[in-house]
Amino acid sequence: LTDPEFAIPGAHPLHELIDLLHTSGVGWQRQIGRAATGYIELLERILPVVNNTMDNNPADLPAQLAEVASAYERDRQRAVKMAQRIVDAEQGRLKTLAAKAQVARMINETTANQHAPAEISQFLTGLWQESAQLVLLKFGEESPEWEEVRRTTVTLLRSVQPFAEGCAGSRQELFELVTQIPRALRRWLISVQHDPEALESAIGNVEAVHMQLLRQQDVELVPISQIELPGYEESPARGAHYDTISALRPGRWMALIIDSDWLRCQLCLNLVSQQRLLFCNCSGMKVASLSYSDFAELINNKALRPLPVGKAFSLCLARAAGLSDKEQLEQAFAGAAV
Repeated sequence: LTDPEFAIPGAHPLHELIDLLHTSGVGWQRQIGRAATGYIELLERILPVVNNTMDNNPADLPAQLAEVASAYERDRQRAVKMAQRIVDAEQGRLKTLAAKAQVARMINETTANQHAPAEISQFLTGLWQESAQLVLLKFGEESPEWEEVRRTTVTLLRSVQPFAEGCAGSRQELFELVTQIPRALRRWLISVQHDPEALESAIGNVEAVHMQLLRQQDVELVPISQIELPGYEESPARGAHYDTISALRPGRWMALIIDSDWLRCQLCLNLVSQQRLLFCNCSGMKVASLSYSDFAELINNKALRPLPVGKAFSLCLARAAGLSDKEQLEQAFAGAAV
């Protein structure tokens, strides 16, 4: 405190050290278990060394700062990689959920109020549904591949509808469909292409129904069951605090009340289209996945608060010195850097 430079925000190496210790511990809390011990061990090791350095040779302080910076960067990089894996998994889960909902709607719309042989009904709502999801995920909804799957769904359903007896045109149409459909099924049954036996069995069941129809045998038609849609909204309605929440950027640290306890966490993903927020702890592990409505409720209940990061100690020192606006703070730090 007797060092004149210590009164200048950001000028003294100890400022940088305390700022860095705060930044590296911003997400620390005892509840995270083993992940919390590393930061405690760092403090227990570095603080006595810093005290001894300040008493005997303050010029060695930058070396202690470098040690903390190295430990912080190592832990930060590890947490970033962990969090990215969590983010990728969450994005994949939501993408799969969206594809599942879209495929279910497509099949439901195609088969609404329709009847078909039980084998075809089971095929459409089983293997065909699974394979259509994979096609949609791989190629996208604007792709010709997805459009072909849609057409094949319509064609397959058309091929198992009864045609008027003695009508040559309908019978000729059935012949044409019977030759087209197996090729399309063999191409798009992606979910079982790794299992040739299962693939041929599925196509064989469809061909068996076609043979019955070609032989004009009686085929019992049953209502096609509608596929249950997953709990997924493609474009959720905008609720309270939408503008505020949608503007949140990943990287923000905050404390939230989750399960009646304060949780320190970092926003790692803000999916505006699905209105979902993903939070990870300081180790990069997922700790909360909240909808915008859940987060809005936290805002209304005052159950969250932002956590300061960066030059927290230096900023507090600057404000204590009477520097309150952003321009004054920047000038102070610029002067310290010089």
